[in-house]
Amino acid sequence: MRRTTTERLFIVKRTQEKDCRGKITVLSPQRGRLVLMAKGLFKPQSKLSGHLEPLTVVDGLIVWSQQPLLSAAVSRQSFLGIKNDLALTVAATELVRRLAEWWPPGQPLPRSWLDLITLLTQWNSHHYSWSQLTLASQIMSWRLAHELGYAPVGHTCIHCGRPLAAAFWSESQGGFFCEACQPEGLVCHLSHHTLVMWEDLVRSEHLELTKLPSSSTILEELTAFFNSWLNFLDLC
Repeated sequence: MRRTTTERLFIVKRTQEKDCRGKITVLSPQRGRLVLMAKGLFKPQSKLSGHLEPLTVVDGLIVWSQQPLLSAAVSRQSFLGIKNDLALTVAATELVRRLAEWWPPGQPLPRSWLDLITLLTQWNSHHYSWSQLTLASQIMSWRLAHELGYAPVGHTCIHCGRPLAAAFWSESQGGFFCEACQPEGLVCHLSHHTLVMWEDLVRSEHLELTKLPSSSTILEELTAFFNSWLNFLDLC
């Protein structure tokens, strides 16, 4: 008899295969990123279809085999407030796409799972400006990168090792420099206040959306740094 388990799952995306089957990409707090099949998902009379929409948390019954099968599911969180708002849908979809790309198959990341659900729950019930949505998405991404071990370290200069009062991020060299050691070329400057806030948001035990800065200068510095850091990751 095949082994079956009930798992809490976050639906990332679904695609149609032949014979109306669905291929479902999910995130699990205990099992990381999974790809599951769902028989008859795209048939008009499918009972699963309404539960397996992207941006939904479900309890799913998985039949484990060479190609795991999601045989039943019950919705637990649908995030309708997000799905009914275009800006929120765009922000959430882009964030989840990025997380799913980075999240290793089969690797449990319970802190990042909790961060994701916390963030979406807050977005679902509170109003945020576009800049706040953008920054929250960036912090969530940095926290996952930190949990995976490839977020940059921001408290010392990578050249001289001295503690940083302010930081200069170099995309070409992939690290922070002090003012005396900053390389030639394009760098992103982070003031001392921005650097301290960034480290606190990335390293704290729980994602704290109430701590997001409102200063336009800090938002601009963090966004420029984040975009440069993404470019650096693409080069690696």
